[in-house]
Amino acid sequence: MKFSENWLRTVCPTLLTTEELSDALTMAGLEVESVQSVAKGLEGVVVGLITDTRLHPNAERLKICDVDIGLEEQLQIVCGAPNAAIGMKVPTALVKARLPNGLVIKKAKLRGELSQGMLCSASELEIGDDSAGLMSIDDGVPLGSDIRDVFDLNDNVFELKLTANRGDCLSIMGIARELQAIDGVSAQYPTVEEVTTLGSRGALSVVVDEQSACPLYLGLSIQGININSRTPEHILKKLERSGVRGINPVVDLTNYVMLELGQPMHAFDQDKLTGDIVVRYGQEGETLDLLNGQSLAVTEDMLLITDDSGPIALAGIMGGASTAVDESTTNIFLEAAVFSTQSVAGKWRVLGFSTDALHRFERGVDSNGTKTALWRLANLITEVCNGEVESLVKTGSSLNQKKTIIFRPERVRRLLGIDVAVDRMKQIFELLDMTVISIPEGFSVVPPSYRFDLEIEEDLIEEIIRIEGFEKLPSTLPLSTTSMMRLPELVSWNERLKLSLTRQGYQEVITYSFVDHSLESDFGVKNKGVSLINPIAEQYTVMRTNLLGSLALVLQRNLSHRMDRIRVFETSLCFERSDTEEIKQINKIAGMVTGTVVPEQWGHINREVDFFDVKGDLEQMLNLEDVNFSVDQHDSFHPGKVASIWVRGVNIGIVGELHPQLGQKYDLGTSVVAFEIDTDALPESNVPDFHAYSKLPIVRRDIAVEIDADTEVGRLVIEINTGKIQYLKDVRLFDVYEGKGVSDGKKSVALAVMFQDDQKTLTDEQVEKSVSLVLQLLKVKFNAIQRL
Repeated sequence: MKFSENWLRTVCPTLLTTEELSDALTMAGLEVESVQSVAKGLEGVVVGLITDTRLHPNAERLKICDVDIGLEEQLQIVCGAPNAAIGMKVPTALVKARLPNGLVIKKAKLRGELSQGMLCSASELEIGDDSAGLMSIDDGVPLGSDIRDVFDLNDNVFELKLTANRGDCLSIMGIARELQAIDGVSAQYPTVEEVTTLGSRGALSVVVDEQSACPLYLGLSIQGININSRTPEHILKKLERSGVRGINPVVDLTNYVMLELGQPMHAFDQDKLTGDIVVRYGQEGETLDLLNGQSLAVTEDMLLITDDSGPIALAGIMGGASTAVDESTTNIFLEAAVFSTQSVAGKWRVLGFSTDALHRFERGVDSNGTKTALWRLANLITEVCNGEVESLVKTGSSLNQKKTIIFRPERVRRLLGIDVAVDRMKQIFELLDMTVISIPEGFSVVPPSYRFDLEIEEDLIEEIIRIEGFEKLPSTLPLSTTSMMRLPELVSWNERLKLSLTRQGYQEVITYSFVDHSLESDFGVKNKGVSLINPIAEQYTVMRTNLLGSLALVLQRNLSHRMDRIRVFETSLCFERSDTEEIKQINKIAGMVTGTVVPEQWGHINREVDFFDVKGDLEQMLNLEDVNFSVDQHDSFHPGKVASIWVRGVNIGIVGELHPQLGQKYDLGTSVVAFEIDTDALPESNVPDFHAYSKLPIVRRDIAVEIDADTEVGRLVIEINTGKIQYLKDVRLFDVYEGKGVSDGKKSVALAVMFQDDQKTLTDEQVEKSVSLVLQLLKVKFNAIQRL
């Protein structure tokens, strides 16, 4: 919300300085985001009269001007403007003057002739766009007058950052009401005159099909206006300083009243209307050409203003081009309505734009002020554009009646910790336009109809401290005993996994849980995505089912910045829709790696990271004895280079090289390895148990067996470890061979089998017996044949 400080002061004549006013509004909850001077640093520029001009002897395009600024001696100024003429009053920048662009004027010689200042155009003063010549000033302005006074530049533009519950402050009068409570200076409301005797010429009928979406609709016909009238200069300045450009007097005055009173309104060219007005929701196949040039395909959830020709406006948002007021308009129909928050909320996401009207209706507009705003606009239009008010139509009623709140003064002390006099509390409520009646319990308080945020007793207590001043709250340090927190031995999986990955050179990233639909299609769980009804942006339409897509975008961005070795991970919630339409939240951790195995260095021959490097990272990260990997398939991974991860018979995740097509689509290169683990599926994290190392030697036996080529070697290791072989300590794979000497369809697997007893040294007979049991197990389970 932008507004002119001078405009606010004319409505509420406070004596606070600009800085004090800014602080007061901010501390009252109306955060002042910025205060910008309208003059933009302009200093030392006055009104001057050109009394004589002559050609510059050394430059064809320059003139030497004698300028009278009301002093005894005239100034000689060299000027290049083509319109410089005798008798013209112009802005004159004196020596040491400062222009908005930072230029400081100095006495100088231009092509050998003395110049004692500078004659300025409107663009150089940044009070207009004309840069073709000097700015002409009215003859009635006294010589030597400061340009800041002539053009009302001694003003500041305030910009407020309002919270969504303070829609009542989206107007000058709303801010003035707040200032009235803060400073105690009465706000001056504009004079509004209602025409009591109305004719029937131009009368329209209005039908509202959706009363809940439009509880109140007022319409006023004004006949015979002069659209070519000029909008008063003071109104144009207020609009400009509020960030609104002037168009024509009807539109300008409509915007002016909206900024003044907070009621959005719209003017139709009545001669372009066909039949009567109907307020209804859109129908399939309808279109509407808006005032901004956009052709809108209407949907069934869009509230429309229509006539016999179809849609003519998007209710509460923007008018249509077909009924717009233009230079030929003589008769207008003014619309002042209240559209419910639900009917317009979130429409800016669909439309791709927002408007001042939509911004206000989303936050709520007081229906009790709608009629006043309509007559205020009618008064201004007939004053500026002439015309006669002919008819008024009304549908619905003002239903915004506030409920009574019982207020107990003793609760202020309990909740705020400070003492506020009861009379002061009542005064604050009355300054905020509340109706206050004394009762035995305290006060019966009825908030004004425009304060949608006041519902309960605590809201009133907040109003007291807001106006009384937050700075009056005592700064009291809490008294408590502190002690070192104990670190539990049982640490959650998330923390263990994150710590392990960071120690292995991974970096943690944090990304949005919302992703683009196409990204979810490429990486997510098929048919499990959760689409958002009101996404915060077009690229955030789906709740992600896994983390891989988000990590792919992280890789893409870092690779585009010439980072050639990337190891990242993320831990976060993912969301899946079950077959029963229930939305499940799943804790996951995922990582993605590309580049070389280790950072570049002179003493190491480097290579690109592969599947087995990341598999080793996972084994170290999980640090469990029974982690196994099994060949699998996944649409996002390279066929044949992907495996599922199993712990104690439970599938907890997947690891593999990213599919080449995805690598190409997202510019990730060819060697990208990723993993994802469902941390909720991991077994309960146990406190580590102490086991003493055996002082007795380990006996190793290497065995080689021939098995089917399609048999997973990991299954052999699992069977041996779970086969209850006496004295077995460990099994390690150290070679896989296919080729000469091995039968077709077979492969040779070499295993190192470790045996140890904690109580005695093993004999050869005991070891050989255990080895025989291993070979027998492999023969039974896998039809394995020992190779000698």
